[in-house]
Amino acid sequence: MDVDIQQNNLSSKQPQSSISPDHLSHQNDIEDYIERSDNESSGGNRSLSTISRDNTYKAYNRVDANLRKHIGKTHKMEQYLFESQKTIPGYVGPHRKTVARRLRLLYNKYRKELKCILMELNDISLTTDIWQNSCQSYFIVLTAHFYEKDYRYTSLVIGFRQFMGPHDAVQIIRYINYEIDRLEIRYKLRSITTDNGVNIKSATQNNDFGVRIGCYFHNINLIISQGLDLWKKNLY
Repeated sequence: MDVDIQQNNLSSKQPQSSISPDHLSHQNDIEDYIERSDNESSGGNRSLSTISRDNTYKAYNRVDANLRKHIGKTHKMEQYLFESQKTIPGYVGPHRKTVARRLRLLYNKYRKELKCILMELNDISLTTDIWQNSCQSYFIVLTAHFYEKDYRYTSLVIGFRQFMGPHDAVQIIRYINYEIDRLEIRYKLRSITTDNGVNIKSATQNNDFGVRIGCYFHNINLIISQGLDLWKKNLY
């Protein structure tokens, strides 16, 4: 009887773990997510993992640095850190507001230099294109092409933005007008080269930005792909 009482007292005095079962489960789920991310990173496919506590983590190829830093530094699991996070102990990157401020300064500096370069030119040709990335976001770019005084051919990006709203001719015209008016090069434009998209052709065929020229390489691509029937569309 006395032995049983002593054993009960000893068991009641044993230290209990300060980590709750929910925390351990959550930590194990994070480790499983990191391992799956590593396995899927070679394919570059988007991986989606639903973790406990109704948290959903979305990751693309090798972009889970913040999660790795948290579990590596806070939870002392350094095996999940990237090599770049290990090689410089104690390094703390700049704050996001600092990065944004520096990028804004660099952008304004580039715009001023660009305007000075274009002011000295007499003839400028443009190219423009719209495309979609893997995140279903659309972007539009506007590039200026010209010969410098020493007859050196030069191309400079004069506009690069995410394309919001409908992709109709009105929106495209509005964007191109916005960029060329900011740089004051409207009366220096001689031509604009585009692909054969219906909207972009409609926006540039009235010679407001110079003579429209269809992209030669895009035309060749269409001829080969459609002529040889390389990509068949499934009609269901």
